[in-house]
Amino acid sequence: MSDNMEWIAQWKSTNALSNAWITKGELHHFFSHTLIFIIDGKAIWNINGHRVHVSYGELIALEENSVMEVIEGGNLDLAGWHVQFDTYSVLHDRREAEKFEWQLPSGEAYQKVQLSGGGLASIIQHWSEVHSQDQGAGRVGHQHLLYELLSNLYRKQPDDELKPEHGILRSIDYMQQHYDQVITRTQLAQIAGISPWHYSRKFSERYGKPPLDYLAHYRIYRAQEELILTAATSQDIAKKSGFEDAHYFSRRFKQLTGVSPKIYRQTMTQRKIVSLSPICAEIMIHLGVIPHAVVVTPILLSPHHHEQFTSYGVEMLEVTQYEVEIELVRQVQPEILIGNVLTEEVKGGCAQLHRF
Repeated sequence: MSDNMEWIAQWKSTNALSNAWITKGELHHFFSHTLIFIIDGKAIWNINGHRVHVSYGELIALEENSVMEVIEGGNLDLAGWHVQFDTYSVLHDRREAEKFEWQLPSGEAYQKVQLSGGGLASIIQHWSEVHSQDQGAGRVGHQHLLYELLSNLYRKQPDDELKPEHGILRSIDYMQQHYDQVITRTQLAQIAGISPWHYSRKFSERYGKPPLDYLAHYRIYRAQEELILTAATSQDIAKKSGFEDAHYFSRRFKQLTGVSPKIYRQTMTQRKIVSLSPICAEIMIHLGVIPHAVVVTPILLSPHHHEQFTSYGVEMLEVTQYEVEIELVRQVQPEILIGNVLTEEVKGGCAQLHRF
């Protein structure tokens, strides 16, 4: 069917996001085209085989028959709506319509767009008005908002998307999601969309080390997590962290941390560990590892967690909602951070703290 054929979108349903959208392991099947609009919170999903971070102000578009699995809901609530719609081609000569095989403008397995502040506020306001209208006016309102959301998918993205720095961030994300696999500099440069030589030079300028050194540091960091949080053998941890040879893993581990994996595990209670979430800190305490500090949001901290951290002498680093204040964490001078971060800015700050 021609891309130039005239088509229309028909609103089908609108539903608020529920806890099933942040419950790890939950599967969602979309039998119609779908737009997901996030107005609060963060999560990590697997959309059609791609790991995707979603957060406030983002619009995620999926074609029909897509599948999403919740990988990590975090300790934050997620608010927003998912809108289902169908598309039809318009046949003026026959005065009828038939199903149109709509595809995402990006041509990818999903499309994610960050809405601007003004556009975001406008959509939220319109949505509130739609839900207060009667059935007839409400359907018209839903149809209008559907087209307003769709228009954001076809809007030209900022030129920042084309800069080498953005490609480097894509390669960093790939490293952090596939660190247990074989990764080459050429492969990372292809993901970044620049030549291997240019990629290495730009990467070193930004992070102070070549990309494969960064990858090695990140693998050791993940191995440290395994040593702290599991009873797995060094051989299993080596393989899980991307090292095929356990002896090479031990040698690199000692080179970068100063001690062998065995000594590191034996002395873990002496390590200055900072947890990025109360839930993670609670798990560590149950495993017999007392973190030095935990990042908390006072208004969201449960009495149970407050009492637990106080009794174990865990310092509570108070931050505003949904934020990790890097400078506050830096003052503690942690040896290792445990927990999830969902933005590139925070990841970059944490990476500088860790020197990987």
